Amino acid sequence: EPYRRQRQMCIRDREIRSVHEQSIRKLVDHMRELCVQYDCDFELTLTQNPTVMSRLCMEAIHESAEELGLSDMVMQSGAGHDAMMIANVIRDTGMIFAPSKGGVSHCPQEWTEWSDVENSVNVLLHTILKLDKK
Repeated sequence: EPYRRQRQMCIRDREIRSVHEQSIRKLVDHMRELCVQYDCDFELTLTQNPTVMSRLCMEAIHESAEELGLSDMVMQSGAGHDAMMIANVIRDTGMIFAPSKGGVSHCPQEWTEWSDVENSVNVLLHTILKLDKK
């Protein structure tokens, strides 16, 4: 029938992030099953394997934050930052995240207090100086 209505939905720019590849595979398989059930198409356009940051860098970042009297935590970000690409070439790679208000990031509502930016830059400086001595 030429005027048949078709159900269409396109989900673009959606990310599934996890450092556990099995979790991602499980969710993708579930999405494929749903698409079969609802008669729609599914296309996975990009996959990136998790990248583990250097223990040496992580310890230096932690020590620097501690020496500055700042709290820190190890995060599994899953973010596709430059560090992912650099870690494939430079063995010792790490990341420092400045806290965003309410934990909101990668959107127009993201805000980081300038004092938190300053603290993060100081952690970076102390980390670089610490690593330079090793």
